[in-house]
Amino acid sequence: MEKGVVASVPSGSKTKTKLFQFRWTLEYTREHPDLRGIFPDKRYKNPNGSEAIQSSEQSLPLAKPARMAIKFPAALYLIGFFDYFVYMAQPKQMDPHVVDRVKLPLSYDAARLRAEYDAMGLHPYMFYSTVMLKLPHERKPEDPPTRSPYIMSLIEAFNQHTQVTLARLLRLEPGSEVRQHCDPMLGLEVPDSVVRLTIPIFGGENVTFYLNDTPVPMQAGECWYLKLSDQHRITHGGLEERVNLTIDMKPTQWVRDLIQDSYTAAQSHS
Repeated sequence: MEKGVVASVPSGSKTKTKLFQFRWTLEYTREHPDLRGIFPDKRYKNPNGSEAIQSSEQSLPLAKPARMAIKFPAALYLIGFFDYFVYMAQPKQMDPHVVDRVKLPLSYDAARLRAEYDAMGLHPYMFYSTVMLKLPHERKPEDPPTRSPYIMSLIEAFNQHTQVTLARLLRLEPGSEVRQHCDPMLGLEVPDSVVRLTIPIFGGENVTFYLNDTPVPMQAGECWYLKLSDQHRITHGGLEERVNLTIDMKPTQWVRDLIQDSYTAAQSHS
């Protein structure tokens, strides 16, 4: 066994080091049964003619636990089970490069959201339309939605923990399709990016939002983090428009913790 293997063990208690050495030897001797022949003690003669014994511990590092592996091969599986339970007990960390969707533990009154949307009296449109609620750099929309206090209070609640850079209502006409695309600056893994949270309001029953070719089962009043720097598309087969509230914000530590904690909780129940 090369010294470099043991040297790679993090500094800590001797027990941890021995456990690593024992596990490595178990695996190594099972893969190299030809090494078993060198475990017995060896006899050799010194230059002066006297006879000496070289123990197996001298001839091969960790030979004693290796002999144990030969006599008790089940020990390898017991250690494997031990490692598995230790791994399962650890909190699962979200890899922002891999995880593309997280449902957050936030819910809102979908009926109230729709009532405020209906009270806006918006004009008809074709295919796709947006309603600006908050613009970047403290600019105010030209026609602020004065009759939507619930929606605006929802946006302001996020603004207490981070900087909301953009908030909009996204309207999609029935029978429309948004072709596959990506938004390069909307993902936790992107440096200097912003994070977009999506809150469906209504019309999503017959709408399918595909992210990385997998549907996202969003329901009205829920709040989702979506990694929109990945490929996504939308198909709308319903008879009424679909309206989502989207809120872009800077990924402060509070935002990151919210997404990470939500991901961890979901994994523990899966």
